[in-house]
Amino acid sequence: MSKQHLHICHSLDFGGITTFVNSLVELNSQSQVKHKILIWNKSSKGEHIIDISDKEDKKEAFKSTIKEYDQLFVHSLKPFMISALNDRKKDVYLFQHGITFGNGIRKITKRIFYFSVINIFGFKVICSSEFAKKKLLKNITIFNKNVLKIIPFGVNLNHRTSVFSTSKTLNLGFAGRLVGQKRIHYIYEALQQLDCNCDVNFKIAGTGPLLKDLEQKALGLNDRNITSIFEGHVKDMSGFFSEIDVLILPSLGESYGLVVLEAFSNNIPVIVFKDTGACVDFIIPNENGFIVNSISELSQRISELSSIDLRSQLKMRIKDMDLSKYHISNTKLLLDEL
Repeated sequence: MSKQHLHICHSLDFGGITTFVNSLVELNSQSQVKHKILIWNKSSKGEHIIDISDKEDKKEAFKSTIKEYDQLFVHSLKPFMISALNDRKKDVYLFQHGITFGNGIRKITKRIFYFSVINIFGFKVICSSEFAKKKLLKNITIFNKNVLKIIPFGVNLNHRTSVFSTSKTLNLGFAGRLVGQKRIHYIYEALQQLDCNCDVNFKIAGTGPLLKDLEQKALGLNDRNITSIFEGHVKDMSGFFSEIDVLILPSLGESYGLVVLEAFSNNIPVIVFKDTGACVDFIIPNENGFIVNSISELSQRISELSSIDLRSQLKMRIKDMDLSKYHISNTKLLLDEL
């Protein structure tokens, strides 16, 4: 009899988490271990999706559902789940995708919450990188470090876009939540300083509370032949990557940065900041992208990438990279063996 693992998510409308769990279930036909997804907040439909978002008693629906599964992978943890998960604690793994603790009361409350579920309830934690593990330990005292396990996340490497850049327009892209940690305003400040006459299209894939503010920043650049396109939540990321030349990820302290690997799998070079986090280790300067230290340096790199030849050279080098160690199948194998 095959094993069944369940991924517990807020919704399938949430950036890298969505990409990650969807990529795992796509591999179900290749393994005896099957992965499914439980959605508790925002309705989703699909063959591998269990939707309890419209259940009046979510606590009871959650409890009865998880009984059927061998391992429980929690990507979004809420108090109503604790009792049922505690009954299955040896099978429970929390995913540290990049827990943000905020400020003030919210920060204190969240620290107490995760301190309790890890130290008192004994839930195990899967960290995507050594950086993610250190980030967690910086915010929460964990008495038994053995509950922390590092499993690098992977992506589906089957989507490839063209390596040839022919458009004189420079197509920049950003993908992620429109929140402060992502520092998207850095991109706009860099574009404001841009010292070239090229036309720029800046495509933003994602939603979040900073949308209105970013739309205002975009209006201020219209007279410089710089156009912003806010695409909202994008389900077809391969389509998104086919329309850009460069991905910029200016975030602070990414626990992993799956979107960087997605870009590479589509032959797209990436610009990150030195303090962007774990994904900085993926960047080989002048081979698959650039690491910058300031907004002015970002502006300089964007200006350089107005060269069609440079963009094509970078894409060709990425095409020749061996990305096999980042394939989602490696992640699935490690999860299946838990």
